[in-house]
Amino acid sequence: MNTTRQYRVLALMGVVVSVFFGIVALRLVDIQVWRHDELRVKAERFTRTCRYSEPWRGEVLDCRGRTLATGLPVKTVYADLTVCSNRFEEVAAVIARPLGMTQDRVAEVMRRAAQGNGPDSSRAAKAILLQRSLPLWGWENLTNALAQADFGLPSEPANRRQRLARERLRRRAVFARDDQVRVYPLTNVLGQVLGFVQPGPDGVGLKGVAGLELSLDSLLAGVRGVCVSEQDAAGRELPFARSQWTPAVDGSSVELTIDAAIQQSVERILADAVMRHEPRCASVIVLRPKTGEILAWASSPPANPVRPAEGPIDIWRIYGLSDQLEPGSVLKVLVVAAAFEHGSATPDLQYFCEHGRMMFQGGSLRDHAPYGTLTVRDIIAKSSNIGAAKIALGVGPERLREVLLRFGLGQRTVLPLLGETPGYLPSADKLTRLVLARAAIGQGLAVSQLQLTLAVGALANNGWLMRPLLVKEVRAPDGKPSFQASPVAVRQAVRPTVAQAVLELMRGVIRPGGTGTAGQPRLYSAGAKTGTAQKANQHGYMRGAYTSWFVGFAPATDPELVVSVMFDEPRRGYYGGEVCAPLFGAVVDEVGPRLGIRADLDTGRRVGNLASRSQ
Repeated sequence: MNTTRQYRVLALMGVVVSVFFGIVALRLVDIQVWRHDELRVKAERFTRTCRYSEPWRGEVLDCRGRTLATGLPVKTVYADLTVCSNRFEEVAAVIARPLGMTQDRVAEVMRRAAQGNGPDSSRAAKAILLQRSLPLWGWENLTNALAQADFGLPSEPANRRQRLARERLRRRAVFARDDQVRVYPLTNVLGQVLGFVQPGPDGVGLKGVAGLELSLDSLLAGVRGVCVSEQDAAGRELPFARSQWTPAVDGSSVELTIDAAIQQSVERILADAVMRHEPRCASVIVLRPKTGEILAWASSPPANPVRPAEGPIDIWRIYGLSDQLEPGSVLKVLVVAAAFEHGSATPDLQYFCEHGRMMFQGGSLRDHAPYGTLTVRDIIAKSSNIGAAKIALGVGPERLREVLLRFGLGQRTVLPLLGETPGYLPSADKLTRLVLARAAIGQGLAVSQLQLTLAVGALANNGWLMRPLLVKEVRAPDGKPSFQASPVAVRQAVRPTVAQAVLELMRGVIRPGGTGTAGQPRLYSAGAKTGTAQKANQHGYMRGAYTSWFVGFAPATDPELVVSVMFDEPRRGYYGGEVCAPLFGAVVDEVGPRLGIRADLDTGRRVGNLASRSQ
């Protein structure tokens, strides 16, 4: 009996051992075969760690080296919750003042992080107290406060445990990471063009969101550095393990063609005009026609890169680049250029303007006065719609479209900004007599303000269309230039003689009897073209909604500046010669002396101009 019982016990023990080893074997198979790849990845994840170092974001400068956007070193401050455990209130009492926070707020942040507020209710090991906010001197004050704090422990610890706890809190309760914030010293000057940044996807680093900060982000941002090292199960770096370190590469700096002093002056002049006429939005572009350099680009309402969340997101649209607008009567000078280029008209050729109304199959054109016979010179000066339509009909759809394309209409430029519209230029087969006649007065096609500015710039540059320049130079982190822009002629839009002839006609717009006399500068001779375009929607042209234009050049004999002014839906006045013209004259008189352009009007003419503009 005893022997039988012993056999049973031994058999049972054998079964238990067999089951045990069977389970172990199955587990080994599971680990080594079935889950081998999964567990290998997890092992590497737990034994290897990556630490990153952020590059310094490059600066944005104006053409004279004045800072438009730069970085400021700051600290992101963390609390080590494993160290601060059960002493949140005591730690908060020490660090709250140097952080510029209340004690209750600091303690609350630490408690919430320790309790876990994520979807899996996992507890955090650290809490962000201040992100990208603490200046270096503030961090110094914080560390000094920590070094002298007792954290509610006896000032003379009774035992070694209390002494070690106090020292641990002093050294490890709070730590910081070097960081940076983007600073715009001139606040909202050039706001839309500069754009703004925000923290990267992981909350570290800076990423461009709009304007040049976005389009040039790959140049400005630099390359993040990384250190890959091995850790033990407790997360401690192994002392003899080999680390792989790739240093960060700082971002390049960018110098623009923008002159900050001119930009500020133009924005001030624009702000005064906006107060008088209350447009929905407005824009002014100042261009050097011989080089294509953009010296100023002012927009209203302005955008503030310092506080980008203020106002609607639509405010970051660059109006002169992304808005697709009918050019109105400004297009008449390009129509005349096409007629001169192809020999279908001359400045003194006469056209009968139908006493103010011309009927077409399916439509009609009207003038704002019952003109009879006008020369091409008078058609531009008085901005006759019927005269311009007859000139366009004489050119023909194919030849007119060809010249407009040569002036850059209907196509994007190579400006390093996102969101540029190509505009709209109808194909030749769609330019029926009525459509062609309306296109001659700037209806049925669309342009950006930049396109129109460059087109007039081509006339001021002996017919040569220049590529717009906004980025003058790119400098590597060591300060050496890695890219330098130079003027590039895209194509010759019209012959030099044609360009000079059109410029002479544009001078008549500002002279007595023209539509743009209010735009005459006090110091410089000039030429220009006014434009007033009724806005359209899906139902047709809207009553009382207009885009006002004034595009001109100065000095007249040797143009050094082209200035375009656009007001979208002004509430007080709407004619380009009324709303935009005075702003043109003020900008030319402000910018010309700053660039050292010699005034070419004598004292008597200046007095006469002042008297006429004051009426």
